[in-house]
Amino acid sequence: MGSSGSRRALKSSQPTWAEQLVADGLLTVKQAAEFLGISRSQVYALMERGELPYVKIGSSRRIPKRALIAFAARHLVAGTSLPIEW
Repeated sequence: MGSSGSRRALKSSQPTWAEQLVADGLLTVKQAAEFLGISRSQVYALMERGELPYVKIGSSRRIPKRALIAFAARHLVAGTSLPIEW
């Protein structure tokens, strides 16, 4: 007959979405502003509105690099003449 002892749930080896988001590293607010070409106050505003996720470490905020790339891609305005080849 089957064992009725306690079974441990196997932890998934798949990283969580949060782990995937921070996998490429975190940037300071200043670095994020430079990456996006906007001011630091605009970065803070994006975080406050929930448009840009961040990690809070003590009193510091760090923005995942992947979040900045995704944010920029969502706001990309491309004309029909823009050839994109990967």
